[in-house]
Amino acid sequence: MDWFEDLPRLCAALSAEGGASTAAARRIIEVSWTMFAGQVTPALDGPLTSRREAWLTALGAPCSGIIAAAAGLGLTGVLNNAHKLTRTAADRTHALAMATLRAAGTRRAGFDELALNCADRIRALLAQPQRAPGDLSIELPTGCACELCERLGAFLRAPERRGVDWPLAKDRRRHVHARIDEAELPVHHETRRQGRPYTLVLTKSEALFERERLAHERHQADLAWLTDEWKVSI
Repeated sequence: MDWFEDLPRLCAALSAEGGASTAAARRIIEVSWTMFAGQVTPALDGPLTSRREAWLTALGAPCSGIIAAAAGLGLTGVLNNAHKLTRTAADRTHALAMATLRAAGTRRAGFDELALNCADRIRALLAQPQRAPGDLSIELPTGCACELCERLGAFLRAPERRGVDWPLAKDRRRHVHARIDEAELPVHHETRRQGRPYTLVLTKSEALFERERLAHERHQADLAWLTDEWKVSI
């Protein structure tokens, strides 16, 4: 999708010729957006892991190219769909939206609404109460409703519980391991190989607090950048 970054220049050159060339440019933009959304939308299900966030961030430049090209030809349908996508699953599309704005450079047409939406989202996040020092609650992402995940979720949500010893057979331990690792939850897990079945030992990590501190600082920095570069009101 790297070539999407060059869409503004390509489509501007085509539209300058008028007639069928302009129609071709519009069609190229529409097809490009369909391809882009088709790649991104399925990735918005599930937890926002570091790998997924990095991937979405890398799509900022292609997304910026499509939006700039659509704004240049007045394709409001594409622009509306782009803004709608970045409002869907807001916590997961925030990385994409911010990367798109950063890749826009000095271009402003087509991006103002996106900047306002990002600023509003960040303000809402910053307005949320900060985690209490002793609150160890963690939300298990959706994806499985089996009895193992129900029990795992209950342990994770309990703010006062730091650890649990859980005798489980190998396949059942593997499932719990997978849920924790796939979501990159701040939970240490190891198997105590004594007795039968072996015991899965889960311990919530202090990384929970560090992650939230870093996220808070990142949101503050993003809002300051939006205020400075995009003149959104504080």
